[in-house]
Amino acid sequence: MTEQLILITNYFPFHKGEEYLESEIKFLSKEFDQILIIPTMVSNSMQRTRIVPNNCKVISYRFSQNKFNRLKTFLKYIPKMLFLDKKMIIDSSNLNPYKIMYNMYVQSRARDILARLTANEDIIRFMTRNTNTVIYSYWFYLTCMVSVGLKKEFNRLDAKIISRGHGYDVNEHLKPFNYLPFRNYMLANIDYLYTVSNNSRDKIKNKYPLYKDKIETRRLGALDGEFIEENNEKLIVSCSTVRTLKRIDIIIDALKNIDMKKYNLRWIHIGDGPQFEEIKRKAEESLQSSSFKFIGNIPNNEIKSFYRENKPLLFINTSSSEGVPVSIMEALSFSIPVIASDVGGTNELLIDGYNGFLLRRFDDVLEVTNKIHEFLSMDKNEYKVMRENAYKSWDKDWNAEKLYNNFAKELKNYEQ
Repeated sequence: MTEQLILITNYFPFHKGEEYLESEIKFLSKEFDQILIIPTMVSNSMQRTRIVPNNCKVISYRFSQNKFNRLKTFLKYIPKMLFLDKKMIIDSSNLNPYKIMYNMYVQSRARDILARLTANEDIIRFMTRNTNTVIYSYWFYLTCMVSVGLKKEFNRLDAKIISRGHGYDVNEHLKPFNYLPFRNYMLANIDYLYTVSNNSRDKIKNKYPLYKDKIETRRLGALDGEFIEENNEKLIVSCSTVRTLKRIDIIIDALKNIDMKKYNLRWIHIGDGPQFEEIKRKAEESLQSSSFKFIGNIPNNEIKSFYRENKPLLFINTSSSEGVPVSIMEALSFSIPVIASDVGGTNELLIDGYNGFLLRRFDDVLEVTNKIHEFLSMDKNEYKVMRENAYKSWDKDWNAEKLYNNFAKELKNYEQ
């Protein structure tokens, strides 16, 4: 019997983000005969940026994602939500007006996406075939609501639903009222939630003990690591979207305390985002122009080439929130030691003093400065051992070839 997978994403293979799927999709395509990829948040301006294997088909409808159109969608579905979804929306809100509105907002978007999907001929064909089917939601948020809705709409009781949980979609403690929508509802209707960190897994299990047997860790990983030797130039690299929670301003403030010219030290940031111009302006005001560079967003394979050619001294991440950062995995896979905030699942990647340093407080500029100084003054042999440890830790626990191969086989086995 044909084995098929429906993969529901935010953007992949459009636009940017979800880079981890660039690696994972190769392993999924080996286990499943056919894969249907459904990106749910693709706007009119977004371009297809990634190639997928031949047995994958992408449903590529686009629609405006601006605030005005989201408001129109919300208003359009209010009558239906009040009639059909009222109990579900109220039950998970404890009558908190913020939670009720948040629930209705997410449900309106899910309903709108489902209305488009259930009219699509490819999806109808997939969902009505007599085939073994797994629905794979890449996020424990909107994509998961769509997954549950898809199964219900087509009455596919035999289809399995699994979801990953990363950062923003599982870190309720970072949200107002410590709240994310429809946690109980989604957990009741999926077969497994796979968090990318033990940290998130344990928090969700503790908060939702009724579903603890459905919640496990399945790690993300990085492909194609390589041990690289130290370079004479001292280069610090950071790689992330440029937005508030990534706290790139802390890196700038720390580097401001260091005589970068004395150490022949440079900093390069990879990535862009809503605060790109603001952060770049702060760097221009605080640091010498020759000591830093913002190179914007570049494809994942080019990041690896960059590490290979430039051999950075260290990688730095001062984010205030993380799942398990793939950017850190990639740095470790090229034997680059790391300084990073001890948030989310980062301490599952880093062993303090072994393959890098954990920051007790992401916003403690003095601590960040001191950790950078530790690298700059480190004995040559001590630093070489740390590079070796960085590479070993990746190969042992975060090698995507091992992780994704096992995960793809596991998903396929759900159909048996």
